[in-house]
Amino acid sequence: YTPRTYTPEPYAEPDKGWPLATIMAVLLGLLFLGAVVIIGYYTLKRSSDDTRGDEERLAGYGDTTMGDTSFQDTTSGL
Repeated sequence: YTPRTYTPEPYAEPDKGWPLATIMAVLLGLLFLGAVVIIGYYTLKRSSDDTRGDEERLAGYGDTTMGDTSFQDTTSGL
């Protein structure tokens, strides 16, 4: 009796390349970074384009985001 030597099939090669989760995470990170950069840029651009003084800005004179509130009488309580 001569025992046959068992030669197993070669293991399946693990697929090279990045796993999908990693790719998704990287893409999401890039997207997030891009959004931060864009928002930051426009925020800085708006504040540099702003020619009003600090007092006017705090009082809301010519504020286009909320509508110009300078005409409202804030003293009468209306």
